[in-house]
Amino acid sequence: GNVSPASFYVTPAGDVKLWNFSLVTPIGVADGGGGPTKYFREWEHIICPISYRSPERRDARWEAVATSAVHCMDSYSLGVLIANWYGGDVPQQLQKALQRLQTSSLKARPRLQPLLRCPIFDTPYRTVQKQLEEFSVQPVENKVGFWQG
Repeated sequence: GNVSPASFYVTPAGDVKLWNFSLVTPIGVADGGGGPTKYFREWEHIICPISYRSPERRDARWEAVATSAVHCMDSYSLGVLIANWYGGDVPQQLQKALQRLQTSSLKARPRLQPLLRCPIFDTPYRTVQKQLEEFSVQPVENKVGFWQG
């Protein structure tokens, strides 16, 4: 519930990291208020800039939030973040995905995984990162074989 520029930092190596988890909370009706917890409802307008809050959050339609998929609020915010990153000059390959991320329909907002299939994210850097990630979870025998081979 707090995807905005203030939620990321860049390491000295140039990696972008998500770090601000101050609004991580169950989305339910545990306190009888409907939707996110009382903590979330009290603080989200202070912590997350209004332009990054989805329409249902700005309108305090917490029942809609409670009955939608958990990724919906963050998907909307991610769409705003990406659009701002490109400063209004969003590449053609990404425009349809951004429209879906920023739609007012909670059910139409995609999860992150399909978004990553967009050709714009298919870069040599991402390929190497994926290979390293896959290599890191291999059994020791496979790693030794790789280094000896």
